[in-house]
Amino acid sequence: MPPYGTQEFKRTQATIYIRKDFLNQMPCEIVVFAIEHEMAHVVLNATGNLLRDNEKAVDLSAMLLGFSEIV
Repeated sequence: MPPYGTQEFKRTQATIYIRKDFLNQMPCEIVVFAIEHEMAHVVLNATGNLLRDNEKAVDLSAMLLGFSEIV
C-alpha cells in the first residue's frame, strides 16, 4: 500500500472480496463490520502503523475512524 497522502495512494483502489453466502447469511451489521475492518487494514498499512497486523488494533482503529457504534 502506498503511503497515505501521496499521489500514488490517491490513485490506488482497494478491492474487498466478500463471499455471496456470507452476504446472504449474515446480518447487515456483521457485513458492515467486515468491510470497515478490512478498510482499517488499508489505513494502517498506508500510514505505516506497526500494529497493522494486530487484529485487535485493527478493530480499535476502525472504532476510532468512526465505526464504534457497529463494532
